[in-house]
Amino acid sequence: MIWHFLQPADNSDVTVLTRDDVFAWKSTAPAVARRPIAFWLLVVLCFFTAGLGRLAYLIRPFDSDGAMFIYMGRVISEGGRFCHDLCDNKFPTVGLMTGVAWRMFGPVWWQYVLLETAMSLLTAWLLARGAARHFGAHAAVPTLLFAIVHLNMAFVVFGGFQLETIQTFFAVLAAGAALELIDGDDWRDALVVGLAGGCAAMLKPTGLAVVAATVAMLLAFRGRQPAKLFAHLLALAGGLALPAAVTLIYLIESDNLRDMPGLWHQIATYAKNSSWDLWDLSKPITVVILGGFPLFVRFVIFRRARDRISVNFNRAAVAFVLLWLAAEMVGVVAQRRMYAYHFMVLGPPVALLYGMLPRRDRLVPMAAALVPMALFSVYGSSLLIRYEYRGVYRLEVSDYLATRTQPTDAVWRDDAARLLLETGLHAGSRYPLTFLFANFDQAPLEYGATILADFEQTRPKYIMLPAEFDRVMAHQGHEILELNRFPARRENYFKAWRDIRAYVLAHYAWETRLDSDDVFRRRS
Repeated sequence: MIWHFLQPADNSDVTVLTRDDVFAWKSTAPAVARRPIAFWLLVVLCFFTAGLGRLAYLIRPFDSDGAMFIYMGRVISEGGRFCHDLCDNKFPTVGLMTGVAWRMFGPVWWQYVLLETAMSLLTAWLLARGAARHFGAHAAVPTLLFAIVHLNMAFVVFGGFQLETIQTFFAVLAAGAALELIDGDDWRDALVVGLAGGCAAMLKPTGLAVVAATVAMLLAFRGRQPAKLFAHLLALAGGLALPAAVTLIYLIESDNLRDMPGLWHQIATYAKNSSWDLWDLSKPITVVILGGFPLFVRFVIFRRARDRISVNFNRAAVAFVLLWLAAEMVGVVAQRRMYAYHFMVLGPPVALLYGMLPRRDRLVPMAAALVPMALFSVYGSSLLIRYEYRGVYRLEVSDYLATRTQPTDAVWRDDAARLLLETGLHAGSRYPLTFLFANFDQAPLEYGATILADFEQTRPKYIMLPAEFDRVMAHQGHEILELNRFPARRENYFKAWRDIRAYVLAHYAWETRLDSDDVFRRRS
């Protein structure tokens, strides 16, 4: 499929495709041999960058976030209740979505990495297909290569299994249907917008950005056709209702519906109490510069006659892409913490903007725009391999516990998701990750007390604590931004951990030291 997009297109004049003659350009395109060898070297570099950016995480099995998302899927699949058996700064719909992958792959890490690699490449192909259909044949190759590089950049991927990759996939499905709806009048496209956008929102509420942009475009361009506008909005709402109905049924059946107001308040409090200062404003500015660099190169630097082409665009389609980009940016900023991977969702609309520019898909402009970012990504992957490769696939403590526990036993350690996935054991507390202690000032005391209460109920057979306790606490207090910038929260964090440690020393006996952890076994 991708091969066809890499064939040269005749950009001698206006090239705009309709939904009926899509891909007709391939049959009249010049022979592939006209592409210089340097072009194929660029293609190889882009795919190498993408593969390295994704597959490098094979050496980092069950990274913290990825393991947590997979563990959510396991808990939900096994009938566990969110907020009772597992607590996190996510909605239970995340477990519903990742539970599908858990059912397919179980605790086999490399399959999750390959899944998201395939989803990312398919996302790039879908973007290129949409660009060719709605902006012209000249847009296909630039969109494809831009998406392959930027959706797999090492600094943005930041994990072998992440929500943003899945969210981006569904967002692109919704955006493709929205472009079809804008260029045509088929209510079924509106249905797909709602359905795919609703699936994206099950991962994060900001997944509704595409839906919001579509509604805005319908109101702006179909306002003089009330009957058609109503039909399209009704179909969109019908598609959105399907994932919403699945969510509602699950919450009722799991008796989680009553927990949703409290969970919403927890997540809102988490976002509200995230660290924020003027320096954080540099993050979206940096992203704008990095994402805008390829557009500047292709549109401004290479603007001579031999680069330009004349293209008649559908203004509504262009406006939709701009609205989609703006909505995604608002969603990223609204999350407050603005980690690098949060910005992945901006990649697809920027890829379409890059591709639709009225420029020929010449080698030199594309190389000048994409090679710097590709090499930057390769550098990031090399850092990951250098500092993260350990030569082992399982935790040492996982193998240790496997011979000393029963499947029904509970265990606990900080960041326990990987341990629980590798051993199949149960969690000693609904809080397997003390990073949540940084949510707000009183969170360490509240969540720490809950952990101790859970210990009394589940009586974990083993508990692991940091071997170099004081050093780890000092490191966390400095490296976790919300602890570093809020002294009261940091002191409560230290107190909560001291209480956990005191409980363990009172009820458990030290047994051994593994993986930089002290392993304690509960006394009879």
